[in-house]
Amino acid sequence: MFKHSYLLKSFICGILLLCFSDIFGQEEKDRLLQLMKQELKYSMEELKKQEYAPYYMNMRAMDDYTITVESSFGAVAMSRSNRMRTLVPQIRLGSPELDNFKYNTQGGMYGPHAQGAQGVILPLDDDEDAIREAIWREVLMRYEFARNMYEQVKTRASVSVADEDKAPCFSKAPVEHYYEAPLAAGMQKMDIKRDWEYRLNAVSAVFKSCPDLREGNASFSFQVLRTYFVNSEGSVVVQNRVATRVMLSASLKAADGMELPLNIDYFAYTPDELPDEEKMISDAKDMIQRLLALKDAPIADPYTGPAILSGPASGVFFHEIFGHRLEGHRLKTGGQTFKKMVGEQVLPTEFQVYCDPLLKEYAGTELYGHYMYDDEGVKARRVDNVVDGRLKEFLMSRVPLDGFPVSNGHGRTSGGGDPVSRQSNLIIETTRPYTDEELKTMLKEEAKKQGKEYGYFFRTVTSGFTYTGEGGSLNSFNVTPLEVYRVFVDGRPDQLVRGVDMIGTPLSMFSSIAAAGDKPSVFTGVCGAESGWVPVTASSPMIFVSQIETQRRAQERDIAPILPAPQLGEVSTKEPDDIIFAAMQAEQERNKANLVLANSLRPYYISYVVARYRQFQMVASLGGLMQSNVFPWQMSGGTQILVGDYQRNSDVQYEEQIDLVQLPSEVNYDVIRRRLWESSDVMFKYALGAMAQKMNYLQQNPLPANELALADMQQLPAVSSIQKREVEYKIDQAYLEQLVKELSAVFKDYDDIYNSSVSIGGMEIDMYRQTTEGVKLKEPGGTVNLTVSAEIRTKDGVNLGDSFSLVLLNPSELTSMEELKERVIKFAEDLRQLSAASPVAEYYNGPILFEGGAAASIFANNLLYRGGLIAARSLAPARGGLADQFGRKILDERLTIKNYTALKEYNGIPLYGHYTIDGDGVAPESETVLVENGVFKKMLNGRIPTLHAPSTTGSSRFLMSPQSPTLVTATGTVHVQAEQTVAYEKMKKMLIKSAKKAGLPVAYIVRGELGASIAIYQVNLKDGKETLVRTTGFKMPALSNLLKLSAISSEETVFNYFPNNYPASMICPSGVIIDGMVIDKASVKIEKAPALKLPRQR
Repeated sequence: MFKHSYLLKSFICGILLLCFSDIFGQEEKDRLLQLMKQELKYSMEELKKQEYAPYYMNMRAMDDYTITVESSFGAVAMSRSNRMRTLVPQIRLGSPELDNFKYNTQGGMYGPHAQGAQGVILPLDDDEDAIREAIWREVLMRYEFARNMYEQVKTRASVSVADEDKAPCFSKAPVEHYYEAPLAAGMQKMDIKRDWEYRLNAVSAVFKSCPDLREGNASFSFQVLRTYFVNSEGSVVVQNRVATRVMLSASLKAADGMELPLNIDYFAYTPDELPDEEKMISDAKDMIQRLLALKDAPIADPYTGPAILSGPASGVFFHEIFGHRLEGHRLKTGGQTFKKMVGEQVLPTEFQVYCDPLLKEYAGTELYGHYMYDDEGVKARRVDNVVDGRLKEFLMSRVPLDGFPVSNGHGRTSGGGDPVSRQSNLIIETTRPYTDEELKTMLKEEAKKQGKEYGYFFRTVTSGFTYTGEGGSLNSFNVTPLEVYRVFVDGRPDQLVRGVDMIGTPLSMFSSIAAAGDKPSVFTGVCGAESGWVPVTASSPMIFVSQIETQRRAQERDIAPILPAPQLGEVSTKEPDDIIFAAMQAEQERNKANLVLANSLRPYYISYVVARYRQFQMVASLGGLMQSNVFPWQMSGGTQILVGDYQRNSDVQYEEQIDLVQLPSEVNYDVIRRRLWESSDVMFKYALGAMAQKMNYLQQNPLPANELALADMQQLPAVSSIQKREVEYKIDQAYLEQLVKELSAVFKDYDDIYNSSVSIGGMEIDMYRQTTEGVKLKEPGGTVNLTVSAEIRTKDGVNLGDSFSLVLLNPSELTSMEELKERVIKFAEDLRQLSAASPVAEYYNGPILFEGGAAASIFANNLLYRGGLIAARSLAPARGGLADQFGRKILDERLTIKNYTALKEYNGIPLYGHYTIDGDGVAPESETVLVENGVFKKMLNGRIPTLHAPSTTGSSRFLMSPQSPTLVTATGTVHVQAEQTVAYEKMKKMLIKSAKKAGLPVAYIVRGELGASIAIYQVNLKDGKETLVRTTGFKMPALSNLLKLSAISSEETVFNYFPNNYPASMICPSGVIIDGMVIDKASVKIEKAPALKLPRQR
C-alpha cells in the first residue's frame, strides 16, 4: 500500500513538475513580460538617484483584441476588429504615509480631454527597441507628473487641517506570482464578424416594423484581453480575460417629446454561449410592445410611498446607492455615508450583501465582473459587506482606510487610469425570501396603511448616478426608472406610467427596505468612474421598500418628429450609387412636400450629402508595428434645409450649415431614408428658429442698401454628373505595414534621436449630393498621408521636435521603398544638424530669402483664406479680411495671381487642383485672374453672393471629410506669376549684396515644405557659407511685407496639398527676397535632462 501510494505521489509530482516547467518556460519566453521586468528594475534603480525617489513602482500592460459589430434597423452600422497593446506605469514618491496620490487618485492627467492618462502604445509584435523606448517615454512623463503632484501634496498637507482618516496613502500587499499562458491564436483570430453581421441584421430588422422607433439597434462585442502586471515588490501577474456581450436598444419619443429608451443585455464568456437568434428576435418584439405601451402611458406625478423593485431594477439600485459607497477610497474624504456604521444594522437582518470577483456564474448566469487578480496584482477574494443586515467590510484597493489597512482585491481600472476601489460582482441575498405575490400583498397593505391609492412597481431602470465626492449634493442619488406601474390597493389592474425619477439619500432609502424576493436576477453592465469603465455585475432579488421618493422628470423641449418615419420600400438594384441616390431623392421629395408646422414657413431648399468611405492607418516605431487597421466601408451624411426664399433665407452664417447624419456602413435604402428623415426634422426646426433670429437681427440692424439688395443664395440650374474613379484605390495592408516598419527602423541608426514614428493613413471616399434643385452629383476622392516625426536633445539642453509629411491622392503614387528611406535618412540627418545648430545670437532686421515651401506658405497664409481671395459674407459687419482693399494694390506690381481648374499638370507634374465640376454642379471658370499686377481684381465664390463676388465662380468644393460632409468655397490650382524676375541661382548673390548695402554682418535664408516646419540658415556675407541656426518665435511675413519685394525668382515650384480636406495645388516662384524682416535673438529655454537614459544609449 505504501509502495503504490509512493508511486502515485511520485507520478502526480512528476506531472505537476512538467506542467510547472511548461508554464515557467512560456513565462521566460514571454518577451513583453521580461522587458517590463527589466525596465521596471532599471527605472526604479535610476529614479532612486533623483531628489524625489520612488518608494514603489508598477507597470501594467494590456494586449486588447476586440471585435465590434453594430446593426441598426436591419443594416450594419459599424463592423470592425482592432488589436492594441498599451502600457501604464505607476510611480509613487515619498512614503506610504504621504505620497503623490494623497489628493489625486490618478498618476496622470485625466478627464474627457486629457491625454496623459491614456498610457503609451506598444508594438503589436515584440520589437525590443520599440518596447523599451515606449516604456522609457511613459515612465519619464509619469515621473514628472508625480514629482509635480508630490510637491503640491507636501504644500497642501502643511497648510490643511489634518484628515479625519489617519490611514496612510498606500498599503502593503503580499507578493504574488500568477501566470496564464497566452490563449491559442485561434481565439484571437476568430472570424466571427461576418456571422454576427448577419445575425444582428436579422435581430435589428425586427425594429423596422415599428415606424415610431427612433432607435432600433443590436450590437455585439467580443474581447480577448491579456493583462500583464509587475511591481517593484516582486509581484508578477499575467492573466487572460475573454468576454462577449450583445445589447439590444430601442427608443422612441412620446408626443410631448419625452425620450423613452429600453435596453436588453446578454453576456457570456464566449460567443457560442450567447442566446440564439430566435431568443433575441423574440425579446426585440417584446421591447417594441413595451415601448408602444410606454408612449401612451400617462406621466406620473411626484410620489412618496411604498414600492417594490424588480430584480434587475434593484440590482442597478444597489449598485448606485450602496455599491459606490462601499468603495474604500471614497470614504477618505467625501461620500462617508457608511464609514462610521461598521458593525451597525443597515439592512434587515435577513439581508446579506457581498462582492465576489471569483464567481464566474450565479443564478444560472455568467458574471461580467469576474477576475482572479485585480489591477494592482492583488489576489481577488469575496468581501462580505453586509452580514445579517450589519455592515462589515468595504471594498478596498491598496489605498487603506482606518480600520481597513489592506486591499481585498478590488483595485480596478481600464485603459490608462490608475486603479481605485471598484465593485465587481455585487450579490444581494436574503435568508427570508418572499414570493412575488407575497411582496405585492405587502405593497398594497403598506399603501393602505399610508393612506395611498396605490404603490409603485419598478420593472426596469435605464440608468443612474450617485454623488459621493466633496462638493455638490453629497450622498444623494438619482436613478431613472423606465417602466413603472401603479399597483392599486383596490384591485384595479396595474397602470403603466412614465416620467419618473427616483431620488433620495442612501440612509433614508436603506432604512425603508423591508423584504426581498425568492428569485435573483442578474444585471450586467460597465461602470464608469475616475479609473475608467470596468465590467460589473449586480444580482438582486425583488425588494420591497416601505417608502420611496420620486419626482417628475424634467419636461423635454423637443417635440416629436413632424413626419412619420418613411415607409419600408425596395429598390430594384444592388448598386450602391443607385441605392444612395434613390434614398436621398425619395426622402427629399417627401420632406419638401410635407415637412411643415402650422403657420410656419416651408422648406424651399433641401440638400443631402453622403460620404461613403473606407480608411486605413499603420504606425511603426523603431521597426515595431504599433498599429495596423484597414476599416471597412462606412457612411456619414450632411443635411441642409433652408426656409424662406433665395432672396432672404434662414442661413445665418452664410456657410453650408449641416446636421451631421450617422448613416449605416451597409448601403441600405430603408435605413438611409430613416436617418435622413430624422436629420431633416432636426434641421427644419433649426431653420425655423434661425430664420426668426435672423429677421429680428435685421430689424434691429438694418443693412445698407447695396447689401440689402443682395440675394442670400444664387439660384442654380439642375445638373447631373456622376464621375468615375480613374485609378483604383488599392490598400495593400501587408506592404504598408512593411513600409512603416522599414522606414521607422531607419532611426535605429540614430541613438540620439527619440520618440520617432512613421505613420501612413488614408481614405478612399465617394461624395454624393442630391438637392431639390435637381442637382445630382458623385465625386470620387482619396487621400494618403505619410508622416515622419522625431525628437532630439541639443547640447545646450533644449528638446527639439520635427516632422514632415507626404500628402498624396492614392497609394499608387507612393515612390519606392528605397527612395522613401533616403527621405527619412535625410530627415534624420537634418534633425541632427538642427540639434547642433547654435541659437541666433543677435537681433536682425534686414532682407531674407524665402525658398521653396517657405515662399509658398507666405502667399497661402496671407491670401488663400475665407475673407481673403475667397469670398466671405456675414450678417454682422466684417472685420479684417481683404474685402475693403478690393480694387486696390495688395501685392508687388510684378505679381499676378490666377486660379486654374482645367489645368491637369504643370511642367510634367500632375495638379491636385484640377476639377471639372464643383459641389454645386457648376462648371468652374477654367482660369480666373484674382490679382493682376498687384491689384486685387476678383474673388473666388460659391453660390452665396457678396458685394465683390455676386455670382459663383464654380468654387464650391466637397470637403473630403466624413466628420463634415459638406461644401467649402475653395481654390483649385493657384498660380503666382511674376514679371521682372531673377534667375534662381542669382537670388543668393542678391541677398548678400542687399545685406552688405544695409551694413549688416550676416543675412538669412528660410527654407521649408508647404505647411511644414521651416529651417533658417545664417549666410556669411564674405564667402556665402550657410549655417543652420535655431530661432524662437520667428514670424513669417505679413501681407504688408508683400507690397514691395526685393527680388523674385524666375524658377517656379509646384506644390500639391490638402489645405482644408480638399485637394489643391499651388505654383509659385521658388524664391522671394523680402526686406525689413526681423529675427529676434533666440531665448533658449534649457530643459532638465531626462532622469532616465534613452534605452539605446545605455
